[in-house]
Amino acid sequence: MGKEFEDKLKDELNKLQSVKTKMIKLDWRDEIALTNIDALKEELVNMVRKKRDTGKDSFELTPEKANKMHDDRAYTCALLGWALLQERRNDILKKPRNNIEHALSYISITPPRRSTTYNC
Repeated sequence: MGKEFEDKLKDELNKLQSVKTKMIKLDWRDEIALTNIDALKEELVNMVRKKRDTGKDSFELTPEKANKMHDDRAYTCALLGWALLQERRNDILKKPRNNIEHALSYISITPPRRSTTYNC
């Protein structure tokens, strides 16, 4: 059945002259990775913020999805986002700062002229 579908797809694509496609067969690891990414997107969409009595927030799946899905991938994604934030922050903090005195050496500053007449 898969071979018939591929042949039919190639025939249809050959009819369209403006579309050029390239079919790439994925190995089992790539298929698993794409399936996990798809599941991650679905979990992230179904996460909601809930207020706790202590004043903190918790993130959980919606009640109708809680028994059908897992939230492990969503928590892993959140931790990866936090780690990326820390790496970016470290890069920003490690950058050398521009010295103000060095920048002022390129600008000529003339002192103000003193006026000898005063208007009262």
